[in-house]
Amino acid sequence: MSWTVFATAIISAMLINNVILMQFLGICPFLGVSKKTSSAIGMSAAVMFVMVIASMVTYTIYDLILYRYGIPYISTIAFILVIASLVQLVEMILKKFSKSLYKSLGIYLPLITTNCAILGVSEANITNVWSSTTPFFNGLFEATAIAHHITGAPILSHCEHGKGAIEQIELFLELNIPIHKVTMSHTDKEADFGYHRQILSSGINVEYDQSLRQCDLAVPPSALLMKAMVDEGFINQIMLGTDGARRSLWSSLGGSPGLAWLYSGWSKKLLEIGFTQAQLDTIFIDNPAKALTLDMHKSAASRGQ
Repeated sequence: MSWTVFATAIISAMLINNVILMQFLGICPFLGVSKKTSSAIGMSAAVMFVMVIASMVTYTIYDLILYRYGIPYISTIAFILVIASLVQLVEMILKKFSKSLYKSLGIYLPLITTNCAILGVSEANITNVWSSTTPFFNGLFEATAIAHHITGAPILSHCEHGKGAIEQIELFLELNIPIHKVTMSHTDKEADFGYHRQILSSGINVEYDQSLRQCDLAVPPSALLMKAMVDEGFINQIMLGTDGARRSLWSSLGGSPGLAWLYSGWSKKLLEIGFTQAQLDTIFIDNPAKALTLDMHKSAASRGQ
């Protein structure tokens, strides 16, 4: 990394992405202790410590517990408990090793628990989505549009944590890409029926890929999501994948349940909640054949044939 890039990142963090100056989060403790340099430095160190550790812990809790067991709606409560515990730890450390700083911070130290900046950053780590305003992604999608218009190749896109599908759809439409030639993957990481109804109403295809990660659940959220969307008439737009980029999921590498479980096991769970074999054939066979078919006329033209 060059010094120019490093300096740009520092300035960006200070002036552009600063949660206090740009997002107006955490103003109370900032104003409360900024009269004294020593207190301000102590408070900033405490806040940074809590923010960094809280971000790591809350992300892990969300990914391994809250989402896995279908209870992401309690994330705010869980995050507040984590932040409160870390603040208590900081308070104990300061009281033990720096009594003067502990006394100077006073009531503002326990108030870190209610600092909306810390909770806001923790939530942002979970809900941070692909942004259509990012120049890099604009260029990437413009290049994809050019390649599609020349070759007719189908497009597969991805949504981090299931978020950002609507923004991507809007950009695909702006770039005059036939939306039925696009497949949006990983969207079932966010199992909100209304969100998926909005996605599918655009005419785009989706690839639900959380099956292997939900294999141990009696009633997997992704299965219920599929059933709801099929019942609303979107069966011809739904496909399945594995999100299997982990050794622990591959039977050939000693993991479980194995990639073949997508059909051998997931199909059984779908049948148990009311799917028919004809519907499974549509999802596993017909839809991929339709969505992933190459436009041979454009493909041949792109090769000068």
